[in-house]
Parts: sequence; structure tokens; C-alpha cells
Amino acid sequence: MTATAILHHKELQLKHNLDEGPRLLPNPEVHRLLHPRKEAAWLLGISVRSLDYLIANKQLATRRNGGRVLIPHSELVRFSRADHFEPISKAA
Repeated sequence: MTATAILHHKELQLKHNLDEGPRLLPNPEVHRLLHPRKEAAWLLGISVRSLDYLIANKQLATRRNGGRVLIPHSELVRFSRADHFEPISKAA
């Protein structure tokens, strides 16, 4: 399974898990272009705090909409395709 397919599968699970009621989408193959922090962290399989470290260290690009921090889907795919050997946060 490719990285894009895995993220798409997790995205569909998230919609099912987070929704309080049925959510109708015009096309189930269409994914969000921008993800909120909590959703992006879940898609990558890391904590929100770890995601915040990645953003602070400029390992993930973000977009801002008012006070909201949004992560482009393409950034999640790019990050998930690369190998990461160092811990997300380094001890001071």
C-alpha cells in the first residue's frame, strides 16, 4: 500500500470516528487539502505535541487561517514518504 493510499484510508477512518453524525461528502475519493493539527497528527500516527515540534523545527510547512494552523495534505504525504532517523524532539 502506498503512503498516499494509507493516508487516504486513515482519513476515511478519522471521518468515521470523529463525526457525531453521518457526514455526506460529494465524492468519497476527494480528501481535504488542508488538515487541522489534531487530524494531521492522527494521520501521521504521532501525538499533537510531536506534530507541533515538527512545525516549530520547520520540518512540516503550514498554512494559517485566522488562528487555525492547517497542514497541507501534500506535506503529510511528503513527510510520510521520507525516513526519519532522529527523534522528533531532541533533549536540551
